[in-house]
Amino acid sequence: PAPNEKQMEFINTVWDKLADSAPEGMRLNVDKVGKFI
Repeated sequence: PAPNEKQMEFINTVWDKLADSAPEGMRLNVDKVGKFI
């Protein structure tokens, strides 16, 4: 089933927090995965 808007919002918020706390080297990978998704 497709995720609803609230779920997407939550996922994006968590993703942003992970990206912010990630070391510099990992941030590029997070960006790539984020674009991939």
